[in-house]
Amino acid sequence: MTWQLREYTVKPGEMGEWISEWRSRIVPLREKLGFRVLGAWTVDGTDQFVWIISYDGPKSWESADADYYASPERKAVDPDPARHLAHTQARRLDDGDRHLRRRDPVVRHAGLDRPRELRRAPSDPELDGGRHVLGDAVDGELAGHGDGHGLA
Repeated sequence: MTWQLREYTVKPGEMGEWISEWRSRIVPLREKLGFRVLGAWTVDGTDQFVWIISYDGPKSWESADADYYASPERKAVDPDPARHLAHTQARRLDDGDRHLRRRDPVVRHAGLDRPRELRRAPSDPELDGGRHVLGDAVDGELAGHGDGHGLA
């Protein structure tokens, strides 16, 4: 399995629009193509949006990600939600990485070893920073780096 940690700086004043478009357009398409969003958060007092996506399908991460961007559905997303992003950064981690083992204290602290039910997002639509923003009906999304896609 491969995971990707994505850290975005959203343009000032556009966090609400970004989250709405990400939830309604990006997440469902990523899930349809075999990705899974493990969580998404805003960071208190900043324009930061952080999320984790995974892929455990028959293709390589690179191939599955390229298929996502090449899909007619992704090309049809207009306007592109990435227009809300000022800066993007992504880090890929594979299941062989010792830091991802479920017994690792860092993973336990982040809550990634807990059942999803214990990590539910609040229902507050304003998402006023420092909150888990992945809704209960959501389970998957994330993309490439430096490839002109804006990581959405």
